[in-house]
Amino acid sequence: MIRIILSRRAGIYAVKLSAAYGDEFDEILSFFKLSIPAYLRSYDSPSKHWHLPETEEATSYLHSFCIEAEKRGAVIVEGLTGDRFNSNGGQRKQKQEKQEKQEKPRHKSRLATAYERLYLIENAPTFMVKAARRAIAKECHPDREGGDLEQMKTINEAADQILKGRD
Repeated sequence: MIRIILSRRAGIYAVKLSAAYGDEFDEILSFFKLSIPAYLRSYDSPSKHWHLPETEEATSYLHSFCIEAEKRGAVIVEGLTGDRFNSNGGQRKQKQEKQEKQEKPRHKSRLATAYERLYLIENAPTFMVKAARRAIAKECHPDREGGDLEQMKTINEAADQILKGRD
């Protein structure tokens, strides 16, 4: 079993690689050296750890290395899991969360919701809005078996809202 032990202290990532068998260790060590450029890593013999600066570039390389190592069966201890760092932080996690907040719209407009209810793309032509209304009405009309009055009302309101904006 291959283990990758990660820790952070004083602006430096410390990475310790261990494996049950020598050939597994050689493989993960070679992969580590290929994944992280030489100018970003240094080896500390007394502690038997690899050191990387806590920069965005090094964080990105380390993140990629850990994801690929997990795919190869390595166990990551205290560090990168999934897409972000654990609770002790990391610039990447903060930046990613900030981007996610900016990308998500606060709420959809009523018109966009109306198009969704009719299974149409926004700004669909009038004839498509009317055709969608008729098609859905055939399925959910309250006079039909299994029909639903509430769904019929919702569909009619959505179509009316779209068509009202075009007059």
